[in-house]
Amino acid sequence: MQTQRYDEFAQLPLFDVAATLTASKRTSYREATFLTAEATANVLTDERLSHVDLRARFAEDRDRFAVRVGDLTAEGVEFGRVNYQRWLANASRWTTERSLPKLEAALRKQVAAFRRASAQPPTATDRPPAEQSLI
Repeated sequence: MQTQRYDEFAQLPLFDVAATLTASKRTSYREATFLTAEATANVLTDERLSHVDLRARFAEDRDRFAVRVGDLTAEGVEFGRVNYQRWLANASRWTTERSLPKLEAALRKQVAAFRRASAQPPTATDRPPAEQSLI
């Protein structure tokens, strides 16, 4: 039962081009979707947040490109839960033209911020009782 639940969880999409493209048939929307997908593939692969080469997967079939939770490392899953979604939301509000370098730079910045926040030393209340000071 646990294995079945994990397999179902692993198949959940973080980003799915085919599902996203159903929202609009406009050429500009399609182009923005493919740019977002390519930036996602490049950065998640380069930053080692995935177990698979997402860049190669995107190059193979961009119309069916998807990133599934099971493709991600443990760090990638944590990043995807909040930070990737934040990046998507921020990028969708850009009023200037999107470009691959701009999307990648923004996503790398989001990854760096996530890693900095994750590397913060624990506070006294975060540490196990044996490590807490008696003062």
